[in-house]
Amino acid sequence: MLACPTCAKPFADGRCDCRRDWTETGGVPDLFAADADGSAVEAQRAHYEEWPGREYRPDHTLERVLADARADALVAALDDQVPARAAVLEAGCGTGRLANVLAARGRDVLGLDLSMSALLRAEAFRRRAGLVSVSFARANLFRPPVTPGSVDVAVARRVVQFTLNPAAAVAALGRCLRPG
Repeated sequence: MLACPTCAKPFADGRCDCRRDWTETGGVPDLFAADADGSAVEAQRAHYEEWPGREYRPDHTLERVLADARADALVAALDDQVPARAAVLEAGCGTGRLANVLAARGRDVLGLDLSMSALLRAEAFRRRAGLVSVSFARANLFRPPVTPGSVDVAVARRVVQFTLNPAAAVAALGRCLRPG
């Protein structure tokens, strides 16, 4: 599922066909590729670095997070309807609560966000919970680091409406979806 956001080719040893090197922080790859209007995205990134989202408390076990998530009607519906072996992309995953919930039943989940601070929280919980079918990466919603046509389900909860170009955001996610 993961691919270079510049050349769209799969990675081999942290490198892609365009020979661009990508960095990693705390187990989270930084695959952010800027687009033409980087200033608006940069302002959003700075905000979410300062306010990355809800913390996971030490008493937040996977069971507790799953139970809390099921209280949200949308999350419960997604968890019920998305097939167990689906490839899922969550754009704007923040601290990874939905991504971790969807991965708990064996789905292959990739959570993308603009904020490395939020992603480091998501990754820390993923490790603590022992989830192996979820990964996280810092990325630009308009240039997702995903192989075109490799995703069964794309979720962008509370994200698209905050972009300057919602139609372009939806189109970028649509390119990630498998035909049909």
